Amino acid sequence: MDNVQELREIVNPVFNTAKSCVQLHAATGDEDSRQLLGALGFGGFADQKDNKRVPAELAEKVKRLFPIYTVLTDSRFQIVNNLIKSFSDRTIVDLPCGYTARGIKMSRQGRVYYGFDLPAVTDDIAPATAKIIGDDQNIHYAAVDATNYDSMAAPLKDEKKDLLITTEGLLMYFTQQELEEVFSNIRRILQKHGGSWIIVDRTYYTHDSAIASAVLDNDPGLVALYTAITKKAAGTAADV
Repeated sequence: MDNVQELREIVNPVFNTAKSCVQLHAATGDEDSRQLLGALGFGGFADQKDNKRVPAELAEKVKRLFPIYTVLTDSRFQIVNNLIKSFSDRTIVDLPCGYTARGIKMSRQGRVYYGFDLPAVTDDIAPATAKIIGDDQNIHYAAVDATNYDSMAAPLKDEKKDLLITTEGLLMYFTQQELEEVFSNIRRILQKHGGSWIIVDRTYYTHDSAIASAVLDNDPGLVALYTAITKKAAGTAADV
């Protein structure tokens, strides 16, 4: 691991998760995500070198899980994109924005969009997006702390429209106390600006076992591996 990536993972422990999401979206054939991968300097999954810290046999099994992660991650992403279309009069606040191509898609639709995330993400996604869409004054990226109200409120101080706050892949990383702070902050922001909050974090796990079985052709070994990885990730998040 090079020093830059190591520092990013220390600052933002979900760096690799955010990176894998745009890789998965690109793998589904999404052209905006494919362009963004290039602008970010990320390779696709096929371009990555094997992680030498993971035994080769296990690494090969994990690669076979990519289809299930692609289905679940892309469906969540598309659910939010379609919901955004039905709220055409709202300013979009994407919390967290990750490395997804949503800002690019919102630019093509002429929407006002704010991508909120930690500095390790926003420092890269903002210039990468600009390489593709140019200087679009409707597209903004801001480094925020979701547990700090002032941090989230500052970038929105001049917004007059109702907001549509979207959240996918965030809440599982917080303790109960942090969750209460996040919920309180978003409530205050919506009280000030008006609007709605769409949360699809739970949809990822509602039917994931059944989807995993279908996508993985009921392979007991792969289904068990997927279940073990999912439980470990959930347990790690809960212990943070």
